[in-house]
Amino acid sequence: MTASSPQQGEPRQLRGTGAWTRIGRIRGVGIYVDPILLVFLGLVVLTDFGPTGVGGRLALVGVLLGSVFLHEMGHAWMARRRGLAVTGVFLHLLPFAYVERGRPADEVRVALAGPGVSLVVAALLFGVLALTDGLPPFEWAAWAGALLPLAAGVNLLMGTLNLRPVLPLDGGRALRALLLMHMDAHAARSMTARVGTFFGVGLGVLALFLWRMPESLYVGLLGAWLCVVAWREAARG
Repeated sequence: MTASSPQQGEPRQLRGTGAWTRIGRIRGVGIYVDPILLVFLGLVVLTDFGPTGVGGRLALVGVLLGSVFLHEMGHAWMARRRGLAVTGVFLHLLPFAYVERGRPADEVRVALAGPGVSLVVAALLFGVLALTDGLPPFEWAAWAGALLPLAAGVNLLMGTLNLRPVLPLDGGRALRALLLMHMDAHAARSMTARVGTFFGVGLGVLALFLWRMPESLYVGLLGAWLCVVAWREAARG
């Protein structure tokens, strides 16, 4: 995802999660991590969640972090190409790239760059899997055979889900920017909010139709969250 920043700077606190820790810089773009994310990933590794064994769970965490990082760097790369300042890439439970607000045409490109990178990575990984299918196994084939499909699937899921035209996903930001190119800000925000509400209510109906716990609860909460985000967007107008 992306978030708009009016100016560049070293963030100390953001979104109420406490202090961010900078872990590096790539071509002038700071990479920050939220300690809460590190605690969460540590729990994933040390508990029985996911693959069997600590090594398998470490590999899962590595794939997830790497995929998210490439996705957010796609936003940052496009923003820099469009001449926009990039405060940094923030690895959080809801990761995002913090970039300067630009023209609507620029915001469309920046928003779509992240899903675009994810889909390109997925296509490359699926291509590697197709080309190596049937080749004699190597010593690393067991790890690669498990990680490559996982990484390809994660990137495909990230790319396709983020293209949904609802805030705060990248597709919602692209939709809002596209509407801003053809109508005033109030109308654009209202239309984006209506689309988000439609998706949110749709998920609520789906949760009632499924009526299977805990899946219905998760789907219903997601739908409610999308509606809240949509209402907040409408209130801005």
